[in-house]
Amino acid sequence: MSDDQATFNDEKAVAKHQVVAYTQRSQVKHENRHIQLVREYGFHPRTKASVEDGDVLPRKFEPFPEHMYGKPLEEIDTFIYEETFCVVSKRFRKNYIHRFTGTKSLFLFYPWSPARRVCVYIATNQFFDYCVMATILFNCIFLAMTETVEEAEYIFLAIYSIEMVIKIIAKGFLLNKYTYLRNPWNWLDFVVITSGYATIGMEVGNLAGLRTFRVLRALKTVSIMPGLKTIINALLHSFRQLAEVMTLTIFCLMVFALFALQVYMGELRNKCVRQVPTDWTNVSHTDWQIWVNDTDNWLYDEDELPVLCGNLTGARHCPFEYVCLCVGENPNHGYTNFDNFMWSMLTTFQLITLDYWENVYNMVGF
Repeated sequence: MSDDQATFNDEKAVAKHQVVAYTQRSQVKHENRHIQLVREYGFHPRTKASVEDGDVLPRKFEPFPEHMYGKPLEEIDTFIYEETFCVVSKRFRKNYIHRFTGTKSLFLFYPWSPARRVCVYIATNQFFDYCVMATILFNCIFLAMTETVEEAEYIFLAIYSIEMVIKIIAKGFLLNKYTYLRNPWNWLDFVVITSGYATIGMEVGNLAGLRTFRVLRALKTVSIMPGLKTIINALLHSFRQLAEVMTLTIFCLMVFALFALQVYMGELRNKCVRQVPTDWTNVSHTDWQIWVNDTDNWLYDEDELPVLCGNLTGARHCPFEYVCLCVGENPNHGYTNFDNFMWSMLTTFQLITLDYWENVYNMVGF
């Protein structure tokens, strides 16, 4: 066995029981490890990490040394072969792993650079998270006010910007793995902050709608609290598992919507309209249109809604001096109908979900 291989095996055994600070020598060790793996296997093996970024620190590393919190450590996962380093932080009485790229962030800051080490320490510190959460809560209070306090918005935007800059210096921006924008939880923060700068000094205009992105700041708590992040990840995972079930449900919905479209298209616009007086002579088409579209000539029920009718056998017939005509809009301000495929899908969905389904049933049942 060569000296390099013996050193590699010794380091691997030590890593199972303790953590080692990340230094310039750590990069040399990583390069030697890479050369060793290529020499043995002929390629750079890629294996799924056993400890993901943001996971709880495994028990074999407990008790964790107090003086190592917030400091760059050599990679503790033997299945990761990228140039990375770890940082362990305590949050809500648990130790969590944060993984960073071992390359220069923003092409300027090495992992051992004082500025980056400070940013890494701040970004992984639990009190930094508490300050951000408190800022979010105060921001929600100001968002609930009827009048916007622009000065407060500038202060909150500055705080969020400082948070983003600290994380970008600590992690890097985009190019490497484990950088700021490689984490989907940071996408919302980046969009909210950049849109905040786009609305500075804007009073009117098409871009004024970007101010609504401010309400999304409350969702920043999801990326800070590990418990909420776990719940959201579980929900997203369950949605992927339900994809086939949702496809079958939508297919069945489309079938029933097409059936309802063929049977009830235009039927919900039929209303009982008072007949034109018999003493009228030479009634023009324009006069007739004005008469039938006059809502005062329609028949109403006890709820002051137009009485629906039909001209088919078994349908509700209009009383004496009234005739069933297709006039006016559909019920519920035009939302309940089967006149085209999309409206039929919406109404059929209402029936399937049993959301006030008896109202639609009474309409089509006449």
